[in-house]
Amino acid sequence: MPTEPTQCSDCAIIGGGPGGLTAALYLARFNRQVVLFDVGEQRMRWSPRNRNYPGFPDGLSGPDILKRFQEQASRFHVTAIPSRVVSVRRRDEGFQVEAEGVTVDVRRLILATGITDIWPQFQGAEELLGTAIRVCPICDAYETNGKRVGILGSGDRVAREALYLTKFTSRVVLFTHGHQEADAISDKLKEMLREASVAVVPIEIRRVEPGSDAGPPTISDETDRAMDGETAGGVTVILADGCRE
Repeated sequence: MPTEPTQCSDCAIIGGGPGGLTAALYLARFNRQVVLFDVGEQRMRWSPRNRNYPGFPDGLSGPDILKRFQEQASRFHVTAIPSRVVSVRRRDEGFQVEAEGVTVDVRRLILATGITDIWPQFQGAEELLGTAIRVCPICDAYETNGKRVGILGSGDRVAREALYLTKFTSRVVLFTHGHQEADAISDKLKEMLREASVAVVPIEIRRVEPGSDAGPPTISDETDRAMDGETAGGVTVILADGCRE
């Protein structure tokens, strides 16, 4: 995409994920001058293959989707600025957006910053992203049909995610980072987990390693003991540790 900012544009969009790029494309086709701030930290980049986009029956990888969006926006002269926004000030006729190395005056502003995952602190998480470890139960639950799945997190939110996964597989294990975090789940949801046969394993995961011959990953707990398949093994570990806007 072009990267030269204009002196005054119709709209600035902060965030270069699918939402921000879609907004940029529509505005550009309305003959608006658009600047898009994007530092390349889209959550979509972790998706190994997304099959939720109509028109692509074989699916597309997250990076491929982003590349197509960016190329399309570029054709309609969206100005991409690869800088992190540090401040936004209200002005009489719009906003002044200050980023690293550039300041842009705009009439309108769209925040499309999305969410940021809170990663668990164990070895192997980043290396296995997109393979044994996924970040979005909504996007990837279909791929778990009939498989043994581990979901990692704490509190009522992750308990609800575990119950959601039981619509796809009856073999769900919930890791809670320890007994204290397991106790943070409400009594009502604990009962629902029991009724759904969701195994709650109150261990602190220290390491996840890829399995041999495309088998389940090896999950090790705080004592450096590998969990056996009946207790905690799974084909996919879906992270549900939390996210922040």
